[in-house]
Amino acid sequence: MSPSAYAGAEIAAWPTVSTPLPEKRDTIVLGASAGGIEALQRLLHALGKADASVFVVLHIPADGNSGLASVLARATPLVTALARDDEAILPGRVYIAPPDRHLIIDGDQIRLWRSARENRSRPAIDPLFRSAAVARRSRVMGAILSGLLDDGAAGLIAVRRCGGLVFIQSPEDAQEPEMPERAREGLASDLDGSLTADQLGARLAELVGTPAPAVVSPVPPDIKLELDMLIGGNSSIEVMSSQGPPLPLSCPECGGPLWGIIDGQLRRFRCHTGHAYGTETLLVAQGQAIEQALWAAIKGLEQRSQMLRNMAREERAGRRPTSSDSFKEEARRLGHHAQTLRDVLVASIHPSVP
Repeated sequence: MSPSAYAGAEIAAWPTVSTPLPEKRDTIVLGASAGGIEALQRLLHALGKADASVFVVLHIPADGNSGLASVLARATPLVTALARDDEAILPGRVYIAPPDRHLIIDGDQIRLWRSARENRSRPAIDPLFRSAAVARRSRVMGAILSGLLDDGAAGLIAVRRCGGLVFIQSPEDAQEPEMPERAREGLASDLDGSLTADQLGARLAELVGTPAPAVVSPVPPDIKLELDMLIGGNSSIEVMSSQGPPLPLSCPECGGPLWGIIDGQLRRFRCHTGHAYGTETLLVAQGQAIEQALWAAIKGLEQRSQMLRNMAREERAGRRPTSSDSFKEEARRLGHHAQTLRDVLVASIHPSVP
């Protein structure tokens, strides 16, 4: 239509050109483990009726019947429930990762994935934070609360690298300070705040709805690659080999080779099937695998020793003393080895035992 067609018309009749509204900070991702329930309750209480979508991962047993939603619901006016697959993401809600599923943000929907465990956990914190960083960039605010080992440190780095804000519960305020401390070490000077759980809730409430800075740079390819591996794509030896040669280390869970990942100040490890570890978590997992192997060796030695003693008695009853003595001596030798391994294990678990 030509401009002359509007002659004499009211100004309001002219067509308007809409421009996209600037994005707001509206996505909060929280990760916690041991001691985290109390911290989450305090944070959510201080957060109040913030107009944000809140996502929570707490390390819980795979076979657990999580009552976390009802516990946290008493601390917040926000609608609080276990997340459901394909559920639409809405403001004013708290979405909690269910047992044995990773919680993933996919645009404006939730995905629940039963893929490989990360940091020996499913749900794990890193997958949630990584997916939020990719899907919502500078709209995201992430916080790591009380917990053991180092899950969440890599995820918080991903949030920062994609333009989001990153916080930790002050280690002095946390029942278990290790997770916040590892996250702080990984981020170094890029941390936006180390606060008590109450202060964190209040600070996040202040930031909800503020403008999210425009992010023009693409998602870092290594972050996108790890997210793709989690949801079932690009999970192969070829893809991991493109990142460099594997290390002379085996995955404690599947036995496959491990590749090293340098993420800022953080060193991590991942196998091609999808298992991932921070340094502390890998050390713990290796120690448990060694302990299991040693107990299996003790069992095998003791069973063989008992079988040899039985054979020695049979040979003695059959008046074959030479064979009987040979079996008896071998049984004694294996029993001694089994006891040596047992002593080593007991000493490693209880160093004070003489």
